[in-house]
Amino acid sequence: MWAFQWFFLLGAGLATAQNNYITALDFQVEKESEVVVNYDLMATEADNYYVVSVIFKNENGVFTPKNMLGDVGKIENGGKNKRIVWPAHETLNRWNGNLTVELTAKLMGKKAPVKPSDGMIFVEGGQFLMGDGLGDGGDEEKPTHAVTLRNFLLDAHEVTFQQFDEFCKATGRPLKSDNGWGRGQQPAINLNWYEAIEFCNWRSEKEGLKNFYHLEKSKKDPSNHNPSDKLAYAISIFPSASGYRLPTEAEWEYAAREKGSKKRFGNGKMRADPVQMNFDPAYPNNYSITGKNRQKPLAVRSFSANTLGFYDLTGNVWEWCFDWYDASFYSFCVENPELNAQPTGASTGTARVIRGGAWNSTAGACRVTSRQPLKPDVFSTEVGFRCAKNAD
Repeated sequence: MWAFQWFFLLGAGLATAQNNYITALDFQVEKESEVVVNYDLMATEADNYYVVSVIFKNENGVFTPKNMLGDVGKIENGGKNKRIVWPAHETLNRWNGNLTVELTAKLMGKKAPVKPSDGMIFVEGGQFLMGDGLGDGGDEEKPTHAVTLRNFLLDAHEVTFQQFDEFCKATGRPLKSDNGWGRGQQPAINLNWYEAIEFCNWRSEKEGLKNFYHLEKSKKDPSNHNPSDKLAYAISIFPSASGYRLPTEAEWEYAAREKGSKKRFGNGKMRADPVQMNFDPAYPNNYSITGKNRQKPLAVRSFSANTLGFYDLTGNVWEWCFDWYDASFYSFCVENPELNAQPTGASTGTARVIRGGAWNSTAGACRVTSRQPLKPDVFSTEVGFRCAKNAD
């Protein structure tokens, strides 16, 4: 194990670097009560991991907060835009003034390879043309644009009631209604976007992983422009965290299209057949046929998976994605190609993206490029989710 250490002192808004490994440091107070430290961690060799620690100092002494969030502690990748958040609240009154920050990074050695959690599938990243290349969709699915993704992990099936009920019981919240359709391996429904990301954090903590999200329910999210969202919780994300998260809509589409191949549906098929997927077949067209309308969601894995091993990416229930919905975002991406590397969607919005269609959706809505908006505080019998995770 190596134990090289690098120190940086930050005071009065100034940052100085003592070597070439950690750069671009700054810190500031945000939202009146949070100290935020931003830094870049330059990797010395591939596959190393680091331990990063923080000490705050002023004339009153030295203080190491125990409730810091984000890119602190074990860091498995170097890179830019690392972020540490200290929710100082009333403690900040004692530590403001001539506050300095000492950041220490220790190079520990080679990191262990990321292993897929139970029920997750490793997806090798790559480049693909995102959007409707078959001429089936509306303007919100166009133009196609080249997107590049890193490796990631994604649940093979939607989160089930069995999984979500465990979360509800562990966190002391009432169980969600199953609408009389059963629990167990049925996809969890009647949950909003915020509850989906709270499940992700709970699942992370259960496995000793770093939370990807930080929720502040007492504050409103400035990126949320929907005045009718009764929750609008302030959300911070830590992109390099090891914990669970919702997939971006780019990751979702890439997995549904079997690593970006030209597919119409998430089961790898070009035609919607009610024998092979759960949707409303009452309105057949040139890429769907009629048949049994089940009028409810079915247990996960009721139909065959696509070639990557994913179930029900078409039909059954819509799935929450991380991104804010913007109908013109694809055009914006063409004009700003720098957004197409590991995209996370629009920076603000009034609704989040849902993908995949549901048990009562037409074949058109179930296409892998179809994208729809849903206000994040809304819950429905038609909407569930699956979890993703960084793979490197």
